[in-house]
Amino acid sequence: MEDGALASRFFALIEQDLRIAADLPAAGVITKATAQALGRLETTTRHLLAARAAPAEAGAAAADYLRLFALVAFGWVWVRMAAKAATGKTPLHRRKLATATFFAERVLPQTLWLEAAIISGAASLMDIEAELL
Repeated sequence: MEDGALASRFFALIEQDLRIAADLPAAGVITKATAQALGRLETTTRHLLAARAAPAEAGAAAADYLRLFALVAFGWVWVRMAAKAATGKTPLHRRKLATATFFAERVLPQTLWLEAAIISGAASLMDIEAELL
């Protein structure tokens, strides 16, 4: 949308919160993992924008791109929660930090294979002969 300008504005909002959370060691794991995932999302967004003349590329990437986008958005939410929780000492604060770490270590790594799948392009999907389906 808007030749990627809409996505760029969204990415800037995430980057702003990542910079704020970077100064909070307790939120470090989720902040670093979300920053890396955001980098993957930006890479795949540029890839899809460059390939927009080939509709098959967008179609082949659609589900994976939406999942990647959602994971980064969830990571952003966890960065924001972890930044708030990093200043507290209650069990709720500790649970939020633990859950943010879980998300960083167990869920955000999915962005690695999503990026690889998107960047691989549509060829392997489109090359399947119709009679083999």
